[in-house]
Amino acid sequence: MKIIDGYAVTDIVSYYQATPKLRLNLDVKKIFDRVYDESAFNLYAYLGESRTVQLGISYTF
Repeated sequence: MKIIDGYAVTDIVSYYQATPKLRLNLDVKKIFDRVYDESAFNLYAYLGESRTVQLGISYTF
């Protein structure tokens, strides 16, 4: 049986309302990008995802 150590991940979510109809967003997930075991089954541990950066634009009609 594998015991998984505790962990915490930190995300940043931000947006800028450029106009009343146009919004820009930037999301950074797991900003410290440390290796951790997300889950385990028997003797195999599944690693957590690495850092992810997402840029988005939304426009309301």
